Amino acid sequence: MGLMTVDRVEYGQLLAEVQPKVIETETEFRRASEMLETPTFADRELSPAELALRDLLKKLVLDYDDCMHTLPTVEPRKLLKRLLEQRELKQRDLISVLGESGTVSDVLSGKRSISKAQAKRLAQVFRVSAECFI
Repeated sequence: MGLMTVDRVEYGQLLAEVQPKVIETETEFRRASEMLETPTFADRELSPAELALRDLLKKLVLDYDDCMHTLPTVEPRKLLKRLLEQRELKQRDLISVLGESGTVSDVLSGKRSISKAQAKRLAQVFRVSAECFI
C-alpha cells in the first residue's frame, strides 16, 4: 500500500461495518473470501481506506488458509510444543491457559486432548486459528 494516507474516519467506518477479526472457522473464512470477491473490492478504483481494509482481509484469509493447509498434518500437541520452543516458553507458562500443571503435562504428552475452550485460549495466546489445535 505504500505511503498513501488513509482517512481514519472512513477506515473506522469500514472496520465498523465489516468487523474483521482473526478467522477461526470455515464459515468465517468463506465470508471473508466472499467479501474480497464482491464488487466493492473488484470493479472500481478503491480509496486508500478501502485498500487498507482489502489488504487486512487478504491477510486474514491467507493466514487461515495457510494454517489449514500446512498444519493439519501436525498433531495439535506437537504444534503446541513447537510454539513453546519458538517463543522460548516453558510448560508452566501454559498453566494459566490450560489449567493445572497436570493438565498441561497430559496435553503435551498426548494423554489428554485439547478441548475447544482450551484451543480458543491457545489461539489467542499464539495468534493462530483455534482450528490448529483441534
